[in-house]
Amino acid sequence: MRRRQTVESEVNKGSVAAGAGSNLRVRLFWKLQAWRLRNTVAPETSRSVSQFSNFMALSHRGNADAICDLAESLSTHSTELSAISAAAVKTRLARELGPKSCVTVLGAEKGSIGGYAWARVSTPAEALDNYRCNADLVHIDDAAWDKLAGILGTDSCLVFYDLGLCSQYRRGFSPLKQLLKPLLELGLGHGAGRAFWWAPAGSAACQLSLAFGARAVLQHGDRVFFLHEAIAGIARVLTALPASAISTLLGRAAGARAPREPSRSAATLRLPMAADENLIRLALDSSAAGASAPVRATELRKLVASNDVADNAADDAEAIEEIEIRSRPRPGVNVLPRGKAAAAVADTGAPAAAVGEVTAAEVVAKLAPVRRQAMPKGALADLPRRLSTIFPHRTV
Repeated sequence: MRRRQTVESEVNKGSVAAGAGSNLRVRLFWKLQAWRLRNTVAPETSRSVSQFSNFMALSHRGNADAICDLAESLSTHSTELSAISAAAVKTRLARELGPKSCVTVLGAEKGSIGGYAWARVSTPAEALDNYRCNADLVHIDDAAWDKLAGILGTDSCLVFYDLGLCSQYRRGFSPLKQLLKPLLELGLGHGAGRAFWWAPAGSAACQLSLAFGARAVLQHGDRVFFLHEAIAGIARVLTALPASAISTLLGRAAGARAPREPSRSAATLRLPMAADENLIRLALDSSAAGASAPVRATELRKLVASNDVADNAADDAEAIEEIEIRSRPRPGVNVLPRGKAAAAVADTGAPAAAVGEVTAAEVVAKLAPVRRQAMPKGALADLPRRLSTIFPHRTV
């Protein structure tokens, strides 16, 4: 039994060591950026957002209820987090805020808030006790908590508990910078050089954590725990650079993005014609060279009359006049050759023995039941005909 525990501990140490080396390039990148900015004068102070050191001060200024309402709304519309009530968020705030804590609130228009975040400098044991009471982490077993305790050790660290942003403040890095910079300064002010937090697997917070050089020390289901062991460099970058420059550095640290899908041009919107009208027009075009317009119109009147469709009598009469006008030869317009027309009509199942008036008769007779079922009633029945009259379809 003891040998088995020793083997498991060695495996865990090996996995942690592999995780530490996996983001070595990213951590060195941010250390280099912090070294380059060592003499840069900070362009702004850390007072861009409202800061509160304890729950009493937060509640006295009326921001506790605003944070609770926003957290409840975000959890309701999130697919990655469990739904939580405003009362439960207030209970969490009272429990997780302590002597060395800070709450940052991003103000919005009309007295509302656009985002919030809070963190606390504490021992890993206190942080894990608070995490155990989180509704999103209650499914984690004791073995995973013990493993986290062994990884974190006993030294104090900055523990992030929650962060939320309204949808309109999720474009650009500026809102996140304003919320996170005071919290990092809190950790450095109390001698904590590392930070610990969790995020849903595959979320934007998870990707941002990896881009900043955090190490994923444990993943349990869809929850990932991160440990950043050098927050001084990140704090220096957040203090010395504007949000646009930090976004550029994040793009470099995160590596190449996946190639975008080729843009698809919008399809041309065309009004579809009825199948029987297409075939009739094809038959008329194929016989344009051999028959005159009056002959074709007369034959077509007989064909439509033979369909015996009482409901569409008026529409058929107008359609005959329209087809008669269309069937007249027009200068400069090419018509389909007789052979191509016969092959096209043959694909539809119509007999290919004769192309011209006879083919049109067979097509109309065959598609008469389909026309009776597909033709709309009322005012919409006349719409395709009127649109096709305004925008004639020419065969070029």
